[in-house]
Amino acid sequence: MDFNNGLGLLATILGIVGLAGGAAGYFKASRGDSIIKYQAIEIDGLRRTKADLEKEVVTKDAAIKASESACVAKDETIAEQGKQIKFLQKMGQGSPQLKKLTIAVENQTKLISKMIEKENKK
Repeated sequence: MDFNNGLGLLATILGIVGLAGGAAGYFKASRGDSIIKYQAIEIDGLRRTKADLEKEVVTKDAAIKASESACVAKDETIAEQGKQIKFLQKMGQGSPQLKKLTIAVENQTKLISKMIEKENKK
């Protein structure tokens, strides 16, 4: 084998190796770019999901606060009505007019009962 043939063979081998290395580098870069692009899409999707969830939390917190304030208002109303009931019961139980009215109703009930008995006897 002479020197020129050996040099040509070496050049051919280096050319093939260089070509294979270049192709591998191209596909590696292409694959890396694809991975980076996919990761960017995933990150963007996660950011949007996070923003949506944060909005949902804010909305639910506002609804909870509104419900709590409505419950507090109802509790206050119930407490006020309880006070009014106790006051009205005291007024009704101690009222002299109510006692007079009760006696009058009892008298009328007795008179009506007597009248009904008389009518039934006839």
